Amino acid sequence: MTLAERLLRWAVAGLAGSVGELARALVAELAVLPDGAERRRWVLGGYRMLGREAGRALGSAAVSPGVLLVCGIVVGLDRLGRSDDAAQVVLAALLAGSALLGAARPEKAWARGFVVGAAVCVSHLGMVLLGDLTATTSALAQAGALMVLVVPALLAARLGAAGRRSVMAARGP
Repeated sequence: MTLAERLLRWAVAGLAGSVGELARALVAELAVLPDGAERRRWVLGGYRMLGREAGRALGSAAVSPGVLLVCGIVVGLDRLGRSDDAAQVVLAALLAGSALLGAARPEKAWARGFVVGAAVCVSHLGMVLLGDLTATTSALAQAGALMVLVVPALLAARLGAAGRRSVMAARGP
């Protein structure tokens, strides 16, 4: 089994519903395919399916009222903050909002965390492209570097989801 096949197997394990069943069947059928071009095309098809589902999940998360509210708060704090500790306040809001969103819908935690984490970057890119900031190479690079905020947002969302699951498990049926 190649690394690409292992990654595909790992990625489809988290899919839910009928898409998850279809993806797990796709991976299960890899066992009967001989090595070669057909097997590689089969794996590539699995990655295309994962890409489509990720796009749908991100699009759905981006228009969720809770995500829009958290993104608005985070971007608003980023734009209003002028003090030395403004970045820490923005990060605290991003972490708290992502954790709450993850706890609210654990099955969609990764998508919601990604959208919230990318909000500040998208805001800065929009300001550069719309002329609010001087469109220099450094301004674009700085805006793109803000994508690093996706990592703590994803972690916070996953921690919120894990927290909810552990509370629900402690309550029992």
